[in-house]
Amino acid sequence: MLFHRFVLPRRALRLAAFLCAIAAPVAPAFANDAPSPPLAGMDLKARPGDDFYRYVNGGWMDSTQIPADRSHWGVGSETAERVDRQVAELIRQAAESPADGDIKRVGDFYQAYLDEAVIEAKGLAPVRDTFVQIDAIRDRRTLSRVLGSRLRADVDPLNNSVFHTPNPIGLWVAQGLHDPSRYTAYLLQGGLGMPEREYYLGESPRMQEVRAKYRQYVATL
Repeated sequence: MLFHRFVLPRRALRLAAFLCAIAAPVAPAFANDAPSPPLAGMDLKARPGDDFYRYVNGGWMDSTQIPADRSHWGVGSETAERVDRQVAELIRQAAESPADGDIKRVGDFYQAYLDEAVIEAKGLAPVRDTFVQIDAIRDRRTLSRVLGSRLRADVDPLNNSVFHTPNPIGLWVAQGLHDPSRYTAYLLQGGLGMPEREYYLGESPRMQEVRAKYRQYVATL
């Protein structure tokens, strides 16, 4: 399929301009941080011919501790946390904006997401229609109709290495793998928590143990 060019509406352009403008007070806190010395992250005692990775990163690995709530840590993790804090600050400022309009709606939408009291009071009512649709599934035709009605382009189209969707079927659009001159829609399977087929169907003692523990994990969640 061809992917047609689109033009942002004026409201979206105004919103983008506002967010860029109010980002200025947040950025200097990070922009003024003194950079680490270039050699601080290296291990100059290691011989680059024996272990180049250790030679380049050994100092950083020795001085850096993985946070207790993380499985990994690195420059990408630090950058992601920094961006999350900046975005949260932008949204907070949007919520406090006295002017009505798109900017205020951004803040209101975020505050509604954080209003746990209202969310708990509503319970499952907001998704009741979805349960009705699921209960009405009787065959492949009705299943395909329900899945198709909920299909969205929910996979990151700007970073094609992130093939993840929380839905049973996900959609992403990017330059064609076989024809880069065309943008192509791709479907992918979602909803799996374990890496591959063997984890679900393998009969080895190890895979059976993994499945048993995974069931306990899902029940706990």
